[in-house]
Amino acid sequence: MSDSNMKAEFTDWYLAAMIDLLGKGIESQARLNLDWLRDDGSFADPSLRLALMAWEASKSKWQPMETCPKHVDVLFFNERNGVIPGRLTDADSFMTDKERDEWDGGEEAQFRIDAFGFGHWGVDRMDGLETPILWMPYPEEPEVKP
Repeated sequence: MSDSNMKAEFTDWYLAAMIDLLGKGIESQARLNLDWLRDDGSFADPSLRLALMAWEASKSKWQPMETCPKHVDVLFFNERNGVIPGRLTDADSFMTDKERDEWDGGEEAQFRIDAFGFGHWGVDRMDGLETPILWMPYPEEPEVKP
């Protein structure tokens, strides 16, 4: 997730959490806190900087499958295979037009949202013992300096 996407997602979460905790009347002050930035673009409010750091750290932990976003590449975990790259999506998203024309598995199987794993074997629906029990987002790529 890019820094701007991460910050936007955090902003949405922060506003919702503040309103839930303190009521709708806090929204204008919460927005002012979010808009108060240092020269480097980070939040000027130290509490908000700490909240962002904690929120970012929480995003890189294993989470239950019920919270997995759809149509986004993530890491899955199951006890049989360990960590597997994949995506919670439908089979149709991987199909070519030719495969769609030749598909005989039924519409329900074609458009059902399931976990699909990626590997040297290609793309495969993960069900039965292959069903993931946890997911997490990909970690940020390290900054490589020449």
